[in-house]
Amino acid sequence: MAEKGQAAPDLNADPGHLEIIRKAMAAVVNGSGTAVASKLPLEGIQMAGKTGTAQVFRLGERGHQSNWALRDHALFIAFAPADKPRFAIGCIIEHGGFGASAAAPIVRDSMTYLFDQQKAFDALAPLEKQWAARWPSETRAKLLNSRR
Repeated sequence: MAEKGQAAPDLNADPGHLEIIRKAMAAVVNGSGTAVASKLPLEGIQMAGKTGTAQVFRLGERGHQSNWALRDHALFIAFAPADKPRFAIGCIIEHGGFGASAAAPIVRDSMTYLFDQQKAFDALAPLEKQWAARWPSETRAKLLNSRR
């Protein structure tokens, strides 16, 4: 393992193969892949990733499972910037369903925070208001005032 500030050691893999994987992972988020809805909202920074779903229970057909304990696990791994990786994040949401809809947005928001904290907070603000609307008025006021 590399020490802080040192480059990671080279992989014992064909560089051409690694380039194919990097381009494919970039297309998952920035092309027409399964996580295109989780594209980073940052000018000039692309994230590369891979969605996944781990089956919990064998169903007769794919689709929404109403029993929470039987729902599939949602997975997403990513790195950014896609052209010169600096950060890597993995996310598993147990019983979350599909990786693209459950885990990828969390990684997108976390990655956005690493590059632009204010943009991440700005994206979170409408959700906080939505969530706070369900809480008692004094709790809601504390939450909304704490962000100012």
